[in-house]
Amino acid sequence: MLIYPAIDILGGRCVRLVEGDFNTAKEYSADPVQMASDFAAAGAKQLHVVDLDGARHGSPRSLDLIKDMSQAAGVPIQLGGGMRTAAHVDAALEAGAEWVVLGTIMVRSPEAAASLAKAWEGRCVAGLDLRGGRAQVSGWEEGTPVDGIELAREALDWGIRRAVVTDVTKDGRLQGANVPLAALMQNLGFEAILSGGVAGKADLAAARSAGLFGAIVGKALYEGNLSIADALAESCMPAAS
Repeated sequence: MLIYPAIDILGGRCVRLVEGDFNTAKEYSADPVQMASDFAAAGAKQLHVVDLDGARHGSPRSLDLIKDMSQAAGVPIQLGGGMRTAAHVDAALEAGAEWVVLGTIMVRSPEAAASLAKAWEGRCVAGLDLRGGRAQVSGWEEGTPVDGIELAREALDWGIRRAVVTDVTKDGRLQGANVPLAALMQNLGFEAILSGGVAGKADLAAARSAGLFGAIVGKALYEGNLSIADALAESCMPAAS
């Protein structure tokens, strides 16, 4: 199972939110580039980066930082936040992202999302951000009636095979992750990456036992609940018999 340390960028700084609420932003570092380099030096093999300004405003706002982070860390970056057009995706990949996460566009403009998935086959990831089973958009500031399962099936039809699966109600709370939701998406046919609420080794063990492709770890790293070494070790342990 892959471990993705998370770096969320707001106003050029590393922050964490609770349930995507921008009013809860807590700063952990003023230097995302150094944070990316530190995570890589600690053993991380890839990073999950969210441009929160981009997610909120509908276009990438931190691509210069992404370029510097990619060069400093030397590991692949999975980037989300504001990916709404072909130009956005092209610019993100040019800046050094290896994969881009499509979120709002999948709900608001399914045909455009399908086109992006085809144009950049294998480099687009479905961002399944759900609250009560319904899709959230615009940096999770807006709820929609769109059913998460139906959205997931659409993304699979478009050829997307990897998904970041977030139970928004768990995010930033350090109270445990919704592993069954991610496992459901894995069983639909995705390489599912668990996101939101990972609090410690127990969540990673559950994710590994469920056969998930990966897990994103954010606040647990910043608050000292987990180290990169602990997370990587847990991800490699054999499943319980």
